[in-house]
Amino acid sequence: MLWVRIHRFLEKTKRKNALNNSPENGSDPVAKSQEKLRKKVTTLMKKQKVQQVRGIVKEQDDTKPWGQDAQVKVRIHRFLEKTKRKNALNNSPENGSDPVAKSQEKLRKKVTTLMKKQKVQQVRGIVKEQDDTKPWGQDAQVKVGCRLIQLLLEKAYIQPPIDQIDDGPPDIRPAFIHTLQTVETQ
Repeated sequence: MLWVRIHRFLEKTKRKNALNNSPENGSDPVAKSQEKLRKKVTTLMKKQKVQQVRGIVKEQDDTKPWGQDAQVKVRIHRFLEKTKRKNALNNSPENGSDPVAKSQEKLRKKVTTLMKKQKVQQVRGIVKEQDDTKPWGQDAQVKVGCRLIQLLLEKAYIQPPIDQIDDGPPDIRPAFIHTLQTVETQ
């Protein structure tokens, strides 16, 4: 299974690099980072460092859902901001009742009520129909996911127990501890 995932990763980056190296495209920083990652994976495979290759491929698989969720949240936020601005402009006294503005207002109310009910799939469908922006690439989703996980690891702390709050300075402990373990194989 691992080799299939590695092969897919290498093929995907090869296709993207072939598209990005065409003469009409300029230098793309995402393509450059993909090429570096591809070279790193291939050299590690030649040196038979399977665990490190597995870590690179697994990181991409684990962080992509975080980036996808962030993309959905950004789309929803843009939709709500766009409809709010339109409603503020259309509510001026010189403008009459506009059927487009009314439908946008109904759609906005529907999205907000669905969000309160935590109906994420329905909200995604409505916002996707109204959104005209291009979807993020897989690379951007992975990068955003990596950054979100990094921020979570750096900033998350556990609250001190209630009985300890009165005693003195609080015992601030990180919620996640990152450790490295060295394993020797013979």
